[in-house]
Amino acid sequence: MIEFFPYSPEHLPAVSQFIAELNRSPIHHIGYFGVSPAEIASQIEEFDPIPEDGCVLAMEKGKVVGFLGLDVDEEIKRGWFYGPFVQAPRWQAVAEQLVRRLIRNLPDAIRTLELFADVRNRNIAQLAERLGFEVRRTETIWRLAHAQTATTPALPLPPALFPRFADLHSLLYPKSTLPASEILQAVQSPDFSQNNALLAYWQDTLLQGFILLERELSESENPASTVSVLALGVNPATDGACAANLLASAAQWAFSQPGVTLLQAITDSRHMQANLLSGLFKDAGWSSAGQMVLYRFVFDD
Repeated sequence: MIEFFPYSPEHLPAVSQFIAELNRSPIHHIGYFGVSPAEIASQIEEFDPIPEDGCVLAMEKGKVVGFLGLDVDEEIKRGWFYGPFVQAPRWQAVAEQLVRRLIRNLPDAIRTLELFADVRNRNIAQLAERLGFEVRRTETIWRLAHAQTATTPALPLPPALFPRFADLHSLLYPKSTLPASEILQAVQSPDFSQNNALLAYWQDTLLQGFILLERELSESENPASTVSVLALGVNPATDGACAANLLASAAQWAFSQPGVTLLQAITDSRHMQANLLSGLFKDAGWSSAGQMVLYRFVFDD
């Protein structure tokens, strides 16, 4: 018989292992979580509200068979479901119970909930539809596993072009959760260049394009092996060669970092340059590693 319990810290090793085993499979994958137990444990411990208030377990004969976590930002009135993860018969019934029990702890300020899952996770798709979540966007994951060389490498964005960057970023990413102001603040930090790069092409005062890169934090003393593209933008007044050169420059920078074996990026179906960027990734030899779907539920006021 499956029973439901609030999370407590002693559950962390079993829960993180349970999630890691499921999250490696596309049919169970939730985008917010990593795929290693150590990374997942670290993420759970950083939940707001604290995990004891923001996680629910399903257990059978002392074994974890279901989990749902919650992370919120009351300032923007939004919450994110980490799960549900279920490994039991009657998946939907168990998942719904996890959701209903977790909703009881939802702060009153939260007006929007989101789920982010692999497009092949059909259980999540069916659950989202039944609970009234809407599909907001589809994202494609792109990966490159070998170095490339740019004919004319892009250079770090100079301070004189910060205003031009803010304008172009706001045009291309009007609803970004990483606004230009935060990026520029980070760029001016003394340790920014240790794991990040903001590369660009420009001619006089015209910013032709930019690419923002971040080396993922390592879970150990060894350097992380993945660099991610956080933002890529091409000025509509320039040609496609600029974007191709930006990707080559990104690969040149990424694979010059010790231990890096993978460069990855995500294209958003709603981005005004989505078709352009997807075509560029293909032409540059990147491979598609799957698609993710964002589901959103908005509470009635």
